[in-house]
Amino acid sequence: MGNFNKSLKLRGVFALQKDVFMEQLVKRKMMPFDLLINALIIIAAIVAVVVILGPVSSLLPGYGSIMLLASIAVIFGAFYLIYNKNVEFEYIFTNGELDVDTIIAKKRRKRLVTVSCKNVTAAGEYKPGNSQEASCAKVINATSGSNAETWFLVFAHRTFGKTMLIFEPNAELLENIKNALPRELVQNVFGRG
Repeated sequence: MGNFNKSLKLRGVFALQKDVFMEQLVKRKMMPFDLLINALIIIAAIVAVVVILGPVSSLLPGYGSIMLLASIAVIFGAFYLIYNKNVEFEYIFTNGELDVDTIIAKKRRKRLVTVSCKNVTAAGEYKPGNSQEASCAKVINATSGSNAETWFLVFAHRTFGKTMLIFEPNAELLENIKNALPRELVQNVFGRG
């Protein structure tokens, strides 16, 4: 009976623990460079189709259907390249861990990094040219590219080494991260209040 009571007490302790879970999705904005690349892809596809159906097709008269299939493949490839430039970042915060995933074309998901907030050594609002950035072996930019308020976390990663994550948390996510960071770091970054 003693073990049963001990088990109930332990379960009660775990039941009082509050699980924290939240997600935030950030869509990467198309930059002028991305628009230029898309235009070049379209121009290259048009030129390739004209060349395939024109001079190449006339040099190989018995291969018209193959040339048509090659043209369709070029058009499909161009649309595939442009469609895959649609990138989103998902921030998933669960009990002190922040997972950052990249979602490509709303179909493929890849984990960029997992950050244990208790291992964060520096944090704050991100300004381009941040002095912390130069000392990091890896910098992960998971932002929309707009002028939204960006933050950074610096931490030791087992594969990348000293890593900086640049991201755009909303107020609720930032508050959850703040609650999971080491107390001394929170006081240095956010003040005592």
